[in-house]
Amino acid sequence: MAGVHSADLSEELAIARQILNYIMSPSNANIALPFMYRIDAQALDLPKYDEIVRFPMWLGKISEKLDRNKYPGLQEFVCDFRLILVNCFRYNGVSSRMGRIAEKLETLFEQKLQLLPQELRAKTSLYATLGCGSTHHDANDNGPIRRRASTRHYGGNLDSQISHPVRGLMEELEHSMPFQESGGGGTSFAPGPSSATSATALLYEASPGLPVTNANSYALLVARLTEWQRRQHEADLVASWKDWWQANTRARTHLSQLRKCPQLLWLCFSTDGYQASRVHIVPCTHE
Repeated sequence: MAGVHSADLSEELAIARQILNYIMSPSNANIALPFMYRIDAQALDLPKYDEIVRFPMWLGKISEKLDRNKYPGLQEFVCDFRLILVNCFRYNGVSSRMGRIAEKLETLFEQKLQLLPQELRAKTSLYATLGCGSTHHDANDNGPIRRRASTRHYGGNLDSQISHPVRGLMEELEHSMPFQESGGGGTSFAPGPSSATSATALLYEASPGLPVTNANSYALLVARLTEWQRRQHEADLVASWKDWWQANTRARTHLSQLRKCPQLLWLCFSTDGYQASRVHIVPCTHE
């Protein structure tokens, strides 16, 4: 089974490379060029860019991550690509000149995704990359983003515009309905015909007490697109800790060093794989 999974992963990453090569080809240079390199806000005199865009992404970075096998699969590649679009729409506006170029970039991208087999299309839908609906991830997630949303609750409007779903989502967030303060001090959406199917409602499902603002909506959207990176970082920390422990069999004699180890501090608060006390630290015996 491991060999089958490895083969599937290799196929997915090969598809990701093919899509990116197409996007970055000379024939699409007039569309892709503005997104090839990291934005130098100071050189381009872009006020507050670094403050607004907290998780920058660009095509060259995605290419580098593919070369270094940093993507667990096709879905994570798609998350990073859509992060480019979200950042552009957020800073420049959907209807701006750069927004229109980003829309063309998204159209090129989505056209390639629509040619994929049905199983891969499901993984790369906007719902899937936002952690909603049916994905290959575990639904019982204990992290800050909960994957319990279902398309049957919100209709199919997020993916209805196949050629540019991210643009449609960002446009909805830009023109989201006014909201009312509920009696309990939380936030509730003003009644209206589209409130039950809005992308805004989907984003706030896991954070019902958070005020509905443009900045918060963008932050929640970026959090969903980048959650896989947090998970990967946590997995890397666990792996590095296990390697360290195996290489230091007499770890109990190095408590002062252990207590300064960032991997250990993270594990003590985030997992049950190891037990720590003021006196000693030993691996758990249970699986």
